[in-house]
Amino acid sequence: MRFLFPKFAAALAIWVIPLCVGLLDTHREGGSYFLPVVSVWLLVALIVCARSRASDWIAFIWIPITLCIFAGAIGFLGGLEAAGTHGPDTGAGEASAIVLMLGLLAILAGFGFAAFWFRPREFPTPAILVGALLNTAACGIVMTHLDRHVTRQEIALHILDRDGKPVPGASVHYQRFGYGSDGSTVFDDEGGPILSDSSGVAIIPSRQMRYETRATISKPEHRDLLFKLDMQFSQHDQTRNVVLSTVETKAIAQGSVPATDPVEVTVYLPPASDAPDPMTKQMGLYSKRDLGEQPARFLDLATGKFTVDRPADLMLELSSAIGGSYSDRRLRIVGLNGIELLMLPSKAKFDGAGSTYEQIFRIAPTHGYQSEITIEEESYTNGYVVYVRSADRKRHARLHLDAAGNLSGEDARYSGELFINSSGSRLLE
Repeated sequence: MRFLFPKFAAALAIWVIPLCVGLLDTHREGGSYFLPVVSVWLLVALIVCARSRASDWIAFIWIPITLCIFAGAIGFLGGLEAAGTHGPDTGAGEASAIVLMLGLLAILAGFGFAAFWFRPREFPTPAILVGALLNTAACGIVMTHLDRHVTRQEIALHILDRDGKPVPGASVHYQRFGYGSDGSTVFDDEGGPILSDSSGVAIIPSRQMRYETRATISKPEHRDLLFKLDMQFSQHDQTRNVVLSTVETKAIAQGSVPATDPVEVTVYLPPASDAPDPMTKQMGLYSKRDLGEQPARFLDLATGKFTVDRPADLMLELSSAIGGSYSDRRLRIVGLNGIELLMLPSKAKFDGAGSTYEQIFRIAPTHGYQSEITIEEESYTNGYVVYVRSADRKRHARLHLDAAGNLSGEDARYSGELFINSSGSRLLE
């Protein structure tokens, strides 16, 4: 038994790394404890190798540290190659990262030289060598699983139909991405299909902090919905950004959700019948193209052209609460000839109550219109969308305008987009 004890103790010694890293919860604070833990372990392991290299059990220590040093060197070299691709445009932060990686690579080279110098005097028997390699592989597997457990943050996806009722049996395929050394997005894992239960809930295994999750939600007779939950770069970030897309429309809805555990996200799965209407026409708006340097006063919805005089569908008045100042700007839009308007925030809420199915999929609402609206500074900052309805309610449009020029309105200029459907349908995607 006394001959087996040192081998058993040496085999357990290499498990110090995953256990310490797991207990210190490295990824919650950007991995700040990882390098000190590994460095101390390497130093202790090298001291043990120097004092006991005549013993066969030292294979259980020496093999893991040499493989760890080799893997670390490969990782640092890869990071240097990625960080160095920016050439003369490399910023101060990237330059500091390169210097840091070079220093760490030098330290790792020192460890590598010491590991070579204090290598075992005699290689152990094949059985011990195989045992050391297997134990090292087991340690690596445990390290991976510990890291995934520590950084786990599931996504509870609540899938509803357009009437707000749960959709069971929806299929969810997901992909997960990490954060690379140069700020790039690096593939991490994928899985599915995950089927939503009777309550319309599908649980996606994901990870917190610097991990992004993308998913495709599908079900027969429904349109595929593409879902993305952005990374959380710091524990101080209380929310995570969400982007919904369809095959036809990228980023059809954007917003954020609280960074809870699990992350709760409610989405609507559109039926196939709500596919974009081919009668919806998209027009780019630019008053300077239409009028040169003249200030725009009116907008014709049929042509998407600005005019300085009537006839038109909308009248525009740009002003400021602080006489002519460029701060606190506001844009008053008045519907002419019975045309009505409705302004809504462009940012969606994915809580099942804050944003309706119509808002997310750009379907013109049926209620809440008025003869005029005023877009104030806060609306410009946070984003908005204006829905327009004709007097006979047979023509709907979705409008976004950016204003420029003197806020007294003397040289007001506008740009933006107009989506208009003259068929009577409210679909404006």
